[in-house]
Formats: sequence, structure tokens, C-alpha cells
Amino acid sequence: MGSVTDSNHTPDQLTTVWYVNGEIVCDEVIPDENGETTCELSLGLEDTEITLAVRDAENSRGEDSIVVSIEPTEAPQAQIVSPTTDGVYYSDQLITFEGLITDAEDDEETLSAFWESNIDGELVDVDAEPNSTGQVLGYGTLSEGQHAIELHVEDSSGKETTETVVINVGPSNSAPLCAILSPTDGSVGPEGDVVTFTAAASDDDVSSDWLTVQWSSDKDGLIGNSIPTTDGDIVFTYSDLSVNPHVITMQVADELGETCTKLVEYTVGTPPNITIDSPVNGGVVSAGSPIAFTATISDAQDQADEVLLDWTLNGNGISTQGATSSGTATFSDSSLSYGTYSLVVTATDTDGLTDSDQVNFTINGLPSSPIVSINPNTPTTSDGLNVSIDSPSIDPEGVTPTYTYEWQLGGQAQIPYTSSSLPSSATSKGEQWTVVVTPNDGIVDGVAGTASVVIGNTPPSVGSVTVTPLGTVYNDD
Repeated sequence: MGSVTDSNHTPDQLTTVWYVNGEIVCDEVIPDENGETTCELSLGLEDTEITLAVRDAENSRGEDSIVVSIEPTEAPQAQIVSPTTDGVYYSDQLITFEGLITDAEDDEETLSAFWESNIDGELVDVDAEPNSTGQVLGYGTLSEGQHAIELHVEDSSGKETTETVVINVGPSNSAPLCAILSPTDGSVGPEGDVVTFTAAASDDDVSSDWLTVQWSSDKDGLIGNSIPTTDGDIVFTYSDLSVNPHVITMQVADELGETCTKLVEYTVGTPPNITIDSPVNGGVVSAGSPIAFTATISDAQDQADEVLLDWTLNGNGISTQGATSSGTATFSDSSLSYGTYSLVVTATDTDGLTDSDQVNFTINGLPSSPIVSINPNTPTTSDGLNVSIDSPSIDPEGVTPTYTYEWQLGGQAQIPYTSSSLPSSATSKGEQWTVVVTPNDGIVDGVAGTASVVIGNTPPSVGSVTVTPLGTVYNDD
């Protein structure tokens, strides 16, 4: 690819010629509208000098040359995907032979390949025909023993590549061994509880983590799968068994499908159900206010009043108040100090099955009453009134309270006035004004502080005095 330009001709008025070692290889090539020109060809090992010449309509000529080095063709590449050194293989089972072959010059599907074993010779029954992506895939059996498997590849120029892997082929496969360790046969658990099944498995032919484990119930069908550790330990958890007596089956299979099966009986019962109705989760209660503790209890087998309840706050028991036969348990408490609380109520039925519910709530400490005064303390009708916070409100949680102001005349709130000042235009002689200052900690209002004043009479004033007559005054004027 090259680029040509001319100061007084457009690209379509130019003609380009390509040379290799001085010989024309692409003649009379018209460049595109951008001045680019291309020539496609295969280069030989001796083709080292490439020249691009351009000629305009007036037969003026320019050229440029480069020198290149031509490398010979490369040998094909091969990779064995399967079998692998750490694979497990049996003399009576088919083995997958898969490889990937490529070549820098030839299409993959034109390459030739074959598989060979140092023990069994060329594996003529294993397909080695590559597809368009270079995949070689076939199947076959090998005799028992240690094999050096070779994948041979040849390209069209006769260059060859061999890739090798060493594998062990064992005798016929044997079934795995297994045992269920827990839960014990005949165990009982509540509906919805997570049941942890533990077991052990082993296999003479492969590592235990090659095995697969399937768990099923005679009532619920397939319930899950698990894989043992390299030590053969199996752990399977499940929480959706139906309320039924179950026969749980564990089936352990090796990589060829040989199995070991074990059974355990496990019964799922119904625990009680409890819901905390009050206080609500995330609720805020003012300190000193009575708190209603209420829960609803039900049980499929027991009466609600037969279910034992344990009430705890922040891990400490506060009550064992039970439910009535209708399923409601309630009591109240107003002695709790401010802070955050976690309430947990646990219900235990006569079978020992339990359920619990939890809510978190906050008891908010009220900010204290501020001490306030009105300035001036003996106002007249010409004075505006201003509130002074003489002693600020204190919040027990350390929050700085904000204040709201209500001005009252004769005990009635005056809606337009909500700031810390009252204009003189609002007052009249003899009126009693009271300000109510209420602190707030961002959650609730605290106890308000108040102050009152009586508006006094404003004395009259003389604006000016005139004495007449003006000028000369006599003693009898």
C-alpha cells in the first residue's frame, strides 16, 4: 500500500506502477480519492526491493522504494488438549483425543495429522481430520500402561511438527464408597430450618473431588448436588424440605457413572410462628413514654398459650410474658432510658421447635427546657420585643437543639409571628405577650420555655414650642 500526491493534479489524474526488484508487478493502478494505491502479490525469498512509481497526466514521474527481507515459511503448530497428563483413563473406556493445529501459511483444514502411541503404534481408528478452526477431535481406546501419545502434523510444504503427552491408562473402573454421617437416622427438624448433611466418599481410581454427589427426597424429589473435598468430606445444606417424614438418598458417582447409594430418615416438623407487632422496627419512642411490647403467636400443633416466650433487650431478658389463647402477648414498660435497643422474642413450642423475631428501635431523650426572657423586660408600645436564650436547651444525646417560637396574646397563638422578635406595631398598651420557645433535637420537640411581659404606656412627647409675639416684647405684653 502506498500514497501519492501531486500539487497540480487530482488523484484520479495520476497513474501508479509497482515494481519488485525492478520488474513490474502491478501496472496502471489508479489511486483512490485519497491518493492511496494498493498492489497484492506473494513475494519470493529473493524479492527484496519494492518500488512505487507515479506518473501524472503530463508524464511527470516520481517514485519511492523500500527494501524488505523475506522469511521462509514456518512449520505448523500443534497443541494437545486431550488426553492430559493428570487425566484418569481406563483400558475399557473410550478416550477423547483432541488437538489444535495451525500454520502461518496454510489453512488449518489443509493440514494432515495423525495420532500415535509408543505402545499401541499409530492410532488409525482415531479421527485426526482437522476442521476449519484447526480442531482435531477423535475417540479411541488404549491398552493398560504408560503411553507417550504423539500428535503429528504436516503442512503443504512438507514441514512437520510433533506434540507429545505422557498418560497412564489403568485397568477397569471400580465403584466409589460412601457413608452419611449426619443427621442421624430418625432426626427431626423445623420447617424452613437449614439442614446440614455431612458424608464421606472415596474411590480407588480417582481423587475424591472427582466424584459428584446427588441428594434427593422420596417426598420432594431432587434437592441438590455437591462435590467432595480431596479428603472425601461432603457437606450439603438445604432449607426447603416439606413438612413430611423424608427418606433422604445420597448417590455418589465417579466420572464414569459408577455409583454408591446411602439413605437416612429425616422428619420436618412445624415450629411456632411469632411476629413482633410493637414497637415497630426502626421506630422512635420518646423517653418516659410507655412502650407497648406486643407479639402475635401461632402454632400448627399447639395452642398459642402453650408456647413459651422469652423477651430480651440487647441480649438481656426482660420478660417471659406469654400469649393468650387467641395468640396475643402484650405488656408495657416506661422505665427504659434513651438509647438504641434490639428486641428479640423467642417462641418455643412443646416439641422444642423455636421461632424468633427481632426489631430495632430507639428511645429518644428529650431536650431540656430552655430558660428564656424577653427584652426589654418593661416594654412600651414603641418597643419591639426580642427573645433571649438565657440558658440553652440540653439534649442527652449531645445534639444541638434548634428552636421554634410562638407568640401568644391573651393565651392565643398569633400565627403571623414565628421568629424570635415581635415588632412594636403588633402591640398595644396593657396587653400581656408570652413567647413559647420549643427545642427540637431533629426527631421530637422537647419541653418548651416561656417568658411574658406586659406592654406599658408610652408617654406623650412635645414636638415643638412657639412663643408669641415675636420681636420686641414689653412688660405688659
